Amino acid sequence: MSEKKSRVARYQSLHVTEEEFKKQGVAGEDQKSRLNQMAKTIQIHSVDVELTNENSQTMVDVKVDKDNVVEDMQTMQEFAKQVSPVEEDKTLFLVEDDPFNEDEELVVEDVEVDFKPIRDDEKEPMSDTATIDELVRTMDKDETLMPLERSQEEIDAIVKEVLDKMEQDEAQEEHVEPILNTEEEDEEPKEEVQEDPHPKKTKGSRWYFFGIGFFTFCNICALICFFVAYGPFSYVRDLFVTTAMSTMSHKYFANVLYSTETIQNILATNVTLEPDEIMDTNAIQIGNIQETQVYSSIYEEQVLKRDEGNDLYKVIRLDENGYKGYVTFVYDPTKIQLAVTRYLGDIGEYVTTMAKRTNAAVAINGGGFLDYGGNGSGGQAAGYIIQNGKVVWSRKRGGRWGGGTVGFNQEGVMILTKKRGKDAIKEGVYNGVDFGPFLIVNGKHAEVSGNGGWGINPRTVIGQRKDGIVVMLTVDGRSSSSLGIGLGTAIEIMERYDVYNAANMDGGASTVLAIEGKLMNKPVAYTVTGEREVPTAWVVVRD
Repeated sequence: MSEKKSRVARYQSLHVTEEEFKKQGVAGEDQKSRLNQMAKTIQIHSVDVELTNENSQTMVDVKVDKDNVVEDMQTMQEFAKQVSPVEEDKTLFLVEDDPFNEDEELVVEDVEVDFKPIRDDEKEPMSDTATIDELVRTMDKDETLMPLERSQEEIDAIVKEVLDKMEQDEAQEEHVEPILNTEEEDEEPKEEVQEDPHPKKTKGSRWYFFGIGFFTFCNICALICFFVAYGPFSYVRDLFVTTAMSTMSHKYFANVLYSTETIQNILATNVTLEPDEIMDTNAIQIGNIQETQVYSSIYEEQVLKRDEGNDLYKVIRLDENGYKGYVTFVYDPTKIQLAVTRYLGDIGEYVTTMAKRTNAAVAINGGGFLDYGGNGSGGQAAGYIIQNGKVVWSRKRGGRWGGGTVGFNQEGVMILTKKRGKDAIKEGVYNGVDFGPFLIVNGKHAEVSGNGGWGINPRTVIGQRKDGIVVMLTVDGRSSSSLGIGLGTAIEIMERYDVYNAANMDGGASTVLAIEGKLMNKPVAYTVTGEREVPTAWVVVRD
């Protein structure tokens, strides 16, 4: 087989039915053999005959071993002289089909070579029912079929058209299927493709509009921050600064926008002035709970009407304007103890962990801890810790937060004292933490100037009524469903329930309420449960 490139032409050669072939007793293989014999005389590689269904045309595949399109055209025209059908304006097609060289294919579409074969002797078209035998006999008698004569210019134009189409097809990289015309047909007009008046946005345009939107959003946020920071509404500015400065991990929000002097001036005008009172422990009468069916207010009913089958504690849910939380009433204050992390000085423990460890029915977080940059581990408690009548941790803390020792004596009476450590023990403190400020002392509440200097945050407060019932307040914050509360609101809630003495405990991400070892509220620390490790917790234990 030749190593030269092969080009394949499909030529509609015979308009003869299968039935007529059978009448002459000529099998399909004989037809192919005779045509191949004819092809060899003009250097055509091979000819293939394909017989189709009755009344259909017979197709002839012509394979040409030539390197040049001009030679291909001339060779196939020579073959056409011998085997062309009689019909006028027959079309010769070059199509993609190169079995001898898979690496390079020739693709040419709709190249027409028109010829009008006639006989030399008759000078008129042959019958369109001519058979192969008749064609072969004609060749033997040297009565060749004469093609329509063409000038060299016409041949060159045809060749140029072939080459142009080859270049177009190569550029478009499209596969052109063989086109087989069995009879002359009018081409259907192509539908005009109209451009989409609303073209789809490209990926690049989407990124462009996203960038514009993001840039606009950032500008709006910057304007809002500027307005809040330096606008005419001092309440918003003061609330922002005091909220940030009352935390350990988010002070930088205020420091970025304001100078140290401005921050100090804001804190000086937003303060909580504790009651100038020395607590009277004799005013608390443990166990003096009046059973009644008539209540002076809904809040008194919430406190005194116990849950059926539970005489130890009761929990009610708060869902008020801008905040959510819980109020827990403990009916026997002697069951309140102070849980301390087992790793004091190193790391704290979750409130739920300490609750389970002590088998506590109720647990809330207690005092604060050192939390520089928000990275504290909860093990370094701020101030003193007194547990079971002994000082288990001592460290001085800043006086800006007010307060002092908040604890209980062995009789269950809550004690608020400015004394700390061993001096607080002398005052009767059996379990206590060092925190504040004191919110209510002897029934007198603190005076809150501005927002009190503590901003709006999650909050934990512990207090006691004159009848000995302990009231624990836990409010969620820093979320869209619950912003938190300030100290003024905390005082209002405690006074609803006739709390006689009350103090602020550590808040923010430390605020936690656990009931029967289960987390009840939604703390906001960066952990799976939202809890932070803390050094201490107030727990209510059973016998």
